[in-house]
Amino acid sequence: MKVFRKAAAAALAAVMTAAVLVGCNEQPATSSAPDSSKVFNVGICQYADHAALNKASEGFKKALSDKLGNRITFTETNAAADTNACITACGAFVEKNADLIFANGTIPLQAAYAVTAETPIVAASVTDIAVALGFESDITATGLNVTGVTDMVPLKDQADMLHELFPDEKKVGVLYCSEDLGSTVQAQGIVPVLTDLGYEVKEYAFKNADELEAKTKAACKSSDVIYIPADNAAALNASVIDKIASDKKVPIVTAEEGLCADCGAVTLTPDYSEMGYAAGEMAYDILLLGSDPGTMKFKTPDKVVKKYVPERCEKLGVSVPDSYVKIE
Repeated sequence: MKVFRKAAAAALAAVMTAAVLVGCNEQPATSSAPDSSKVFNVGICQYADHAALNKASEGFKKALSDKLGNRITFTETNAAADTNACITACGAFVEKNADLIFANGTIPLQAAYAVTAETPIVAASVTDIAVALGFESDITATGLNVTGVTDMVPLKDQADMLHELFPDEKKVGVLYCSEDLGSTVQAQGIVPVLTDLGYEVKEYAFKNADELEAKTKAACKSSDVIYIPADNAAALNASVIDKIASDKKVPIVTAEEGLCADCGAVTLTPDYSEMGYAAGEMAYDILLLGSDPGTMKFKTPDKVVKKYVPERCEKLGVSVPDSYVKIE
């Protein structure tokens, strides 16, 4: 875990350094009960435009709209995978006295945390909230103004699914963006689990979209199966991955449904809409019931589902059990 904590610290330091450039006027915390007629304004910072994050944002908004009706307004920013845009957006939310910030992704979480110690922050689509903030991975609450829902699917379950479908293959390539803390945690964490199952495992880490094509080609050339964690850079460049893997006839196992739909064959996935909804329920408890985000334990996905893409599985000769759900 030391490797992960160093990565978290470095990423958080970079965000906090940039956040110094964003002037924000902190408002003192209040312990008074919320006005029963108050209309709440929630700032939403979403890291990028892809299926998993979109579903999380929609689920979050639905939860608060279901519970508050016309007593909730949202100010939304899609940062288009730009760290500085996340910092600017979160700083603006604080300056405009947002009642709460929804940080949809690791970088938005780090940005929000860097610009405010007072405004409540609820996160989603983050693999490990504690690690993202530089804490020990095994803590269950921050003690600060941050809480949320993680999207980590148990690594052993992911590895067991891969082994269930590909028991006779020998080499697994793990493809991920090394600049994405969440995917790094998943990728490096699953390597020893796959190794224990008898696979020869090699990491193919890319720093940016420019490196992705070369790393994908290398992974496809030397691997029988490729594993991709929940990774924003991979999701935003899935068509590139799909073209290379399809040409080489290499199956891809992913850690979330949206990425699987775009380039994978099978996945063990949480439901990002449900995770977003759960984050919205946490936000409601903070806004209406006065719950302290610092003492609210992180939530994890209620369930994960094995899914597959019929067309790709048929082309690749991957036979899946009847219990797997089709991705339409």
